[in-house]
Amino acid sequence: MHLLNGLGDEWKGLDGLPLPPVRLSTLQSLLVQTFGTDVDVKFHSRFKSKKNVVIRLTTMSGGEKAEHSLVAKMFIADTYDKEVDMLRFCIHGHVRVPDVLAARDGVILMEYVPGENLVDSLNRTFSRRTVERIANWYYAFHVLTQSIKGDPILRNFISSKDGLVGIDFEESGPGSWLEDIGGICASVLDTRPVFDVRKQALAWHLLETYLRLRGSSTDPETERMFIDEVADALGRTADRRKDHELQNLSQRVRDSGISKRQAKD
Repeated sequence: MHLLNGLGDEWKGLDGLPLPPVRLSTLQSLLVQTFGTDVDVKFHSRFKSKKNVVIRLTTMSGGEKAEHSLVAKMFIADTYDKEVDMLRFCIHGHVRVPDVLAARDGVILMEYVPGENLVDSLNRTFSRRTVERIANWYYAFHVLTQSIKGDPILRNFISSKDGLVGIDFEESGPGSWLEDIGGICASVLDTRPVFDVRKQALAWHLLETYLRLRGSSTDPETERMFIDEVADALGRTADRRKDHELQNLSQRVRDSGISKRQAKD
């Protein structure tokens, strides 16, 4: 049986590293294990992932007429154990992440979460309620795991009808909460419209909401640390993208700060 015919054999991460061919065999085995030998599989699309191969599949089995949407993450980088352990820990602790259907040998099969990617949702609405949901998700994650999520970008969240869902835990580990909060605020600011005054106010609102959940509030020292972390995160993104304008924005934030002018829903 070759459920994955048509996918091709030479998948690569966006950084150019090839996917070990055994991952496709493992994925096929997991699909049969989960849905039975009569499962039909269709490739739907590929998601952006620099280090690994992440695809959306649809399946139909047992005479069902409705398609079942799934996400398969096949690892090239040596981060499979960290990701699957963190996903299962979050599921057990009721922090919203995709449900894991099966996982083995560098492949995770997950439920597809329908919804709007957070970068699109926030850039469309400029909503204070949205950044409150971000702050609440991070607070719940930090309390549960005593870790940071890492890779704090808006694209690593899905705004679903049931709430915010976090994805991609390859860079989770020890660290300060400020790395996640400053980093996600940098992502708010560096997506279009870049450094919009409404977004600057949303960044402050996100920080203040998170601090309230911690039972504290802003003070000059915390604000300075926050601005420096946002500037650092913008600088790292600028280096990765080789973006001189973003590098200039990083320095501008460090020198002049972020406006607190009130944003509106």
